[in-house]
Amino acid sequence: MPDLSKVLGQLRERRASLQAELDAAGGGKQDLDKLAKKAMAELSRLRTHFQTADPMKVRAVAKAVLSKITLWWEPQGKQHRVARGLIEFTSKGVETPHIACGTSG
Repeated sequence: MPDLSKVLGQLRERRASLQAELDAAGGGKQDLDKLAKKAMAELSRLRTHFQTADPMKVRAVAKAVLSKITLWWEPQGKQHRVARGLIEFTSKGVETPHIACGTSG
């Protein structure tokens, strides 16, 4: 059995290395919070536009940027509700290939 203190030291070094990579990539928590707030504001703006836009144009935009939407359902009384979902994007100008979401309660 390897020396536990040696293994722990290696794990700490790996954690520090990964944290340095994350920091170098600009992935600090504050940056992620800012990005999340910006994304939520943009989604709100898009929701308004989608609600007032021509349905055929909305469908065309969705077909251009979305490759797949997967929903998982769970029973809720006599009906069902979406428990979680996965949105997969086409590669056209999208940095993140998918977004997973879920609900609680």
